[in-house]
Amino acid sequence: MLNTTETNKPISELKPWLKHFPRESLTVHMPYRTIYETFNRVCTEHPSAKALYYYGTRMTYAALLRKVDTLANCFWGMGVREGDMVSFLMPTTPESICSMYALNKIGAVPNFIDPRMDVGRILSAAKGVHSKLFVTIDLAFPKVKEIMEALEAEKIIVASAADSLLPPAKLLWRIKAKCGHIPYGGNVMRWSELAAFGHGVNAPQVPFRDGSLAAITYTGGTTGTPKGVMLTNDGLNTMADSFVLSGAVRGENDRFLEIMPIFASYGVGCGVHMPLAMGFELIVIPKFTPDQLGRLIRKYRPNHMMGVPSFYEQLMHSKDLWDVDLSFLLTTGCGGDTMNPGLEERFNRFLREHRGKYPLSQGYGMSEMSGAATCCFGNIYKDNSSGIPLLVSTVGIFDPDSGEELGFGQEGEICMTGRNMMAGYYHNPDETANVMRRHADGKLWIHSGDIGYIDEDGFVFIKGRIKQIIIRFDGHKVFPVSIEGVINRHRAVGECAVVGIPDPDHAQGEVPLGIVELKSTLTEQVDTQALRRELLAMCDELCEERGKPADIVFIPKMLYTGLNKHDYRRLRELYREHIPQTR
Repeated sequence: MLNTTETNKPISELKPWLKHFPRESLTVHMPYRTIYETFNRVCTEHPSAKALYYYGTRMTYAALLRKVDTLANCFWGMGVREGDMVSFLMPTTPESICSMYALNKIGAVPNFIDPRMDVGRILSAAKGVHSKLFVTIDLAFPKVKEIMEALEAEKIIVASAADSLLPPAKLLWRIKAKCGHIPYGGNVMRWSELAAFGHGVNAPQVPFRDGSLAAITYTGGTTGTPKGVMLTNDGLNTMADSFVLSGAVRGENDRFLEIMPIFASYGVGCGVHMPLAMGFELIVIPKFTPDQLGRLIRKYRPNHMMGVPSFYEQLMHSKDLWDVDLSFLLTTGCGGDTMNPGLEERFNRFLREHRGKYPLSQGYGMSEMSGAATCCFGNIYKDNSSGIPLLVSTVGIFDPDSGEELGFGQEGEICMTGRNMMAGYYHNPDETANVMRRHADGKLWIHSGDIGYIDEDGFVFIKGRIKQIIIRFDGHKVFPVSIEGVINRHRAVGECAVVGIPDPDHAQGEVPLGIVELKSTLTEQVDTQALRRELLAMCDELCEERGKPADIVFIPKMLYTGLNKHDYRRLRELYREHIPQTR
């Protein structure tokens, strides 16, 4: 319980969440080191443990370390030095994972670019950091071909998802892959040609330097020009250390299903570095679609995984898991977007029905916080909560207008600070200053743009985005997630997003519109008009008086951003002219 004599202090000073951590964790000093040093330490302490599985290719931690050190020699032999940038247009493969640690060893920085970006943004991201080398997956080479002359990189290195496969699988992959003609020669070379540059080379290990970068990823691409998030060695390490020290349920030889892309901060931090820092075996899936998830879980029986809400919606309907005992699945981590209460309730029921031992581990974070700032751990959990702050993170709730820190249960903007903060946006001081602001306590805080509150036990609850808040004609604020939670309770609803559209009855303000995709598993024909009336009646009963949808429409397929979040911007544009039907 809180000391009542201290309740006049700000929540960020009281830190009520600390009572949930093992007592011994509270006094542990998180050392300053590079991510390579963390990786090397795990490899040295557990050399024979399984580290990576990739379509039949298995590596121990000792073997993975040898691969990383060899690759560091190759990059050094190619002239890559401390502070240099190497761009990667790659999914998560053994090559992109090993490159991250190899470059970190010599003090260089991987610049991870989403291969799904258009060619203009790819070129901007690569040229913006003055890439020394440019590494691309062969399947993305058609895009690279359009911008080759403008890239200015000394070498363009073409890797394949088959490079780490065993010979039979590698041959089959190359037969099936359709990459088009790649003009090798000149400044274009194969990944396999890297080996020649490492002969006789012994690359130095660069020591930790305060503020040194571990990677750059990009954020904001769906609403504007992508911003390069500068992830630091200390940020990624302390985020990973927080999970190690959290008391999270884990065992020896645990397996982690890695389905999040390495070009996202969530993937770099929570999908790659954190599980390797915990000594897990990483099951690497470079090309993932949500409809595969049930089959992957049945096949690989992972103990831990991270995903986004839409993945778990699909998982519940997977025929591959209808008769599977999921007691082996200890952590179903969820981040990247807020899971509404209706979907969370249904997924936890699904876990119980399949003998899952723990509820969904909702978390919360941003690219700017190395991928994670809060999380539920095992039974440290509350319904509809995004968990408690990590040991390295401090979370506070602030009035968006006055900047005053608010108390327990009061809704305001969620702000975060801690050693896992980014260093800023690369060469973008204006956007950095907009997100990282110094408060009266002298600390730099990340402003999330999200509305939420903290309860007296230290659990964080998300209400929605400030920019997604629907403001009625009378000024009343409606949070879409509240309506989504009600609509998602209906058995026929697969996905739901709520956006604001212009109020047809007033000169200003918006009204909520529910956009629904039906479950793909429905066998009976659905009368959408009858279902519309039924859903509106549910909302009349369960939503607040001024927070009911004006209408509900049905969409064949929900729209998503590149990272599988509901694309609220496009949905709002699509239905902006919609006139609500009479009830």
